[in-house]
Formats: sequence, structure tokens, C-alpha cells
Amino acid sequence: MKNREWQPVPGLSDVFVYPYLRCPNVLSSNSYLFEFPEGNVLIDPGALPQQTSDLHAVLAEREGGRTQSLFLLLTHCHIDHCREAAMFLNQTDRPVWLVIQEHGAKALATADARQTVADLYGVEMRPMHTHIPLLTQDDVRTLTPRNIELANGAEAHLRTEKSPDSGPASVRQSLVLGENTRIEIIPCPGHTPDSVCYRIGNLLFIGDLLSANRPLVAGVHGWDQQDLKQSMDTVISLLEEGSILWCCPGHGTPLPAEKTVDLLRRLRDKAAHTDEIEAMNPQRLFRTVDLALELIDEAEEVFSAIAGRLLYVAYRLEALDEPEAAQRCREAMDMDTIDALLQKYRDLSNALADGNILQVMFANEALITVEKLRKNFALEPLAAILPASLINRGQRLLLDFIGIAQGIRNLEEFVPTDINALMDDVNTAWHTHPHQEMALVETVEDQAMFTMELARRIGHPPPARRIPVLFKRGEATPLAQIAAIRFCDTMIQLLEWLPLTGAHAVTVRTGTEGTKQVVEVRPDPMPGEAPRIHAKLKGFARRFALAGFELCAEKESLKLFFGEKEKTAG
Repeated sequence: MKNREWQPVPGLSDVFVYPYLRCPNVLSSNSYLFEFPEGNVLIDPGALPQQTSDLHAVLAEREGGRTQSLFLLLTHCHIDHCREAAMFLNQTDRPVWLVIQEHGAKALATADARQTVADLYGVEMRPMHTHIPLLTQDDVRTLTPRNIELANGAEAHLRTEKSPDSGPASVRQSLVLGENTRIEIIPCPGHTPDSVCYRIGNLLFIGDLLSANRPLVAGVHGWDQQDLKQSMDTVISLLEEGSILWCCPGHGTPLPAEKTVDLLRRLRDKAAHTDEIEAMNPQRLFRTVDLALELIDEAEEVFSAIAGRLLYVAYRLEALDEPEAAQRCREAMDMDTIDALLQKYRDLSNALADGNILQVMFANEALITVEKLRKNFALEPLAAILPASLINRGQRLLLDFIGIAQGIRNLEEFVPTDINALMDDVNTAWHTHPHQEMALVETVEDQAMFTMELARRIGHPPPARRIPVLFKRGEATPLAQIAAIRFCDTMIQLLEWLPLTGAHAVTVRTGTEGTKQVVEVRPDPMPGEAPRIHAKLKGFARRFALAGFELCAEKESLKLFFGEKEKTAG
């Protein structure tokens, strides 16, 4: 299908479609404008005034001075699909009928901020009257009010058919224009209770069915996992019949039916693993935005450290006359692509700070950027050169944000752990170089292995450069559910950071305070209260929280409580 061009609708005669396809984002949906002999149909007018202006101009040029009636068909009531419907309803030069499933009709009538997700956009939704509520229990509903006439005196009817099967697909309706033009309506709840698909000729308009599992979309008010899976099965069965040629989504470009079937099968399988998803509401949006803003500083720091270490190893290898190994180090991470993505992320953060984009837009664009960062962050070549804690930090930084955006916490990380044994692991990692002293000698006769081991040794700072840390074991305590590997990596990074605040020694002890287990980190001296230190500690607090601990900065030490810190009386 060609974008923004009139073209015949396959499977129908004398019917034409004008797809208004947008660059996919959350601001506004695609629109699909139809010319029927009996009148015009617009599926999803969208949410942008410019889009409405463009569609008005297309209609005016196509009609050539003869004003036709217009049906506004909504796939669901989310604001990015329907906000501009009001601008069409306010027209006085043509009869306009608003068509939406009855749950959506109620949401529009009351300007329900949650059901329309206007609360996530931070905008006001004004009430709208629906002329034709779909999927009511009436067997036949005539749609020609006395004050509206279609072309050539034709009539429109809403025809309802019921099958003996149960479920949302048991009721099928068709909007019949004139004698022969039929628009089939297929109920597809899941993304929202009022989601429907429209079949016109050999085209199927599927709203947000393909994006209903996306992070920051799954879990919106009215989202339902079981309904979504059943709706996907309904559409898959319809497409497998073979009469549909193209599927037209609310966001993105139209897809051939066979590709849509493959995609829906994958999405259906993914939907089966979203049982524990967190509700997508303004509170979760604000939390995601806060994390995204915090993430940019940490991401720039981590990836700069990785790039700097790679360049340092490459420089040292060149000095040792190993140019090929040096080049492999430079190519272990696509630094130009990473830098460009980080700059885009920074630009998004600045745009939000300047009030140029909505929070929901920022969160979605930040997620897209983080997903691209993850794809360009290959672990295998880096693991052969750099410390695991640094690589893990970069990987987890990205995965944590994606997980929070998805509303899913990875509980598989948490295992029963002895805190004293955990600190023994940190102690060993702090004082031991990851590579054996004889490794270079053992590989000297194999040039490839020798240069690889040489790169490893250069890439890992020797323990002698680290400040002294004294580890003190407390009394034996019960096992605790802890993300052990995450905790160890974060603790190593905390100990590596403390010297930058002026600390020249650190004592770490395990113990209990009241009924809570605690790991106390006592640097000498304690970090000050500069804004940059406060911001860094906030980042560490978030990362320790994901491992199962609460970080509390006290006067003389940093304390990590397992669970919540015990509250004192008074």
C-alpha cells in the first residue's frame, strides 16, 4: 500500500483508500480515509491538529465541492487514536457519525482519563457523543436518523450476527452502507476492552493489536492478558482463511497477511509470559521517567569507562607491537554508534527538561534508545578483555530499565544466600586478579592465545592499585533471598568509587541491627555531601535495591539493610 495516495481497495469495486501513515510514536496513530459511493469513512482520526488539517484538505480535494457524509470509525478509545475526532464532529458542512464499541462510547461520553489514557499524556479529554455504539445486544439497529441523508438516498444499517460459540468473537457485526458495501467489525479486546478490528474488502485494520505487548503499553488500564491472547487467535484464524491481503496497524506500516500471522504467533507466545505485569499508570510512568533521567548520567559514565579502557588496552598493545590485537580491542564495541545513541538520549532528556516533549513520549523514546544500546553492546568480545563487574554493570543498567519499562522484575536472580559467604566472595574478588600469574607463560608458544591473555591482563587493573579494604564477618545469620551476583558487582563498584571521594581505606562488616541483617561500609573518611556525591549514592541505592537491599547513608558509614531498615520508636 502506498502512503498518502488514493488507491483502489482490493476486493471491492468503486471503493478507494487513502492511508495516512505516520512515523510510529505515541503522539498520534495512523489514519485511513475511504471513499465509498455512499459516503466517506475515516478509521482513527488521530490526535494531531496538523493531521486533521491534512485529512480535511484531502477530503475537500477529493469531493470537489460535493460534501459527503462521514463515518468516524475508532479501533479503540485511546487518546492517540481519537482526540481529533472532536474536530470532525464540530463540522457543520457535513453529517458526521462517530462509531466505537460500547465500552469506548461510555469512556468518551464521560471523558474517562484512565480508559482513554489521557492521564498518561497529562492532557484533558473532552466528552464526545457516540452516534453508533458497536456490539450492543440488539439484533438489528438502523442507523439513519431522520436528519441525516446518505448519497442517493441510501440507508445504513448495523447488522448483528451471533454464533453458538462463546467469547468475544461470538458476536459479529457489520456496518452496511447502501445495498452492497459492508464493513465487518471483529471484536478484539485485550489491549483495551473496546478494541475492534475492521475488515474492508481484502484489508484488515487491527488498531494496536501488534503493539499491545510493548513495554509502557502492556498493563494500561483495561489491558487483559487472556482477552489479548484470544483476540490474537481470532485474527490469526481469520488471516489463515486467505482472503485478507494486508493488515493495517494503528502504528507502523501495513504488513502482508502472511507476515502478520507469523508476528502474531510470536506476540501471542510472549503474551503468555506477562502474568505478573505491573499496572501502567501515572505513578509508574513518573517512576520510569525518573529512572530514565538518572540512567543517562550513569550510562555515559559506564560506556565512557568501557571505551576508555578499550582504547587504553589498544594503545598498550600497539606499544608492544601487536597492531592486530589492538584493532580487535577497538572493534570490541561500536563506539561511534554507542556515542550517537547516548547523544540522542541526552537530547531527549534536554527536550523533556525544556518542556518540548510529553513525559509519555520521552519514556517511549528513551526505551527505544536503550533497546538499541543493548543491541549494540556485545558482551562476548568485551568479556575477553575487561573486568566482568564493569561489563555486567553496563548490561544490567540497560536490562534494568527495560525491565522496569516492561513492569516485570526478574525474580530468577534471587537465591537463598548467606551474607557472610557473600562478603567472602566480594573479599576474594577485591584482592584477586582474575587471571593466573602463569597464564602468559603457558600461552607464549601460541601467538593468538598469548595476545588474548596479554589484552586481558592490560584490561584488568591490578589489585595493588586498589585501596585497602578490611572485611569483618559477623555472627551466622539465616539465609536471605538476595540477587547475589548483582550485589557483588555493585559492591565492587562502590569500593572502586570511594577512593574518588577521598577515602584511603574502608572497613566492611556484616551483622544485624534489631531483626535486620546489615552490611556496613565504613570509609575513612566518609564521603562529603556535595551534589555529585549525593547523586552517585542515589544511583548506588537504586542498584542495591534491585539486589534486595536498602542503602542508608549515615553520619559515619553506609549501611545496607536486607529488606527495609528497622524503624525506631519516636
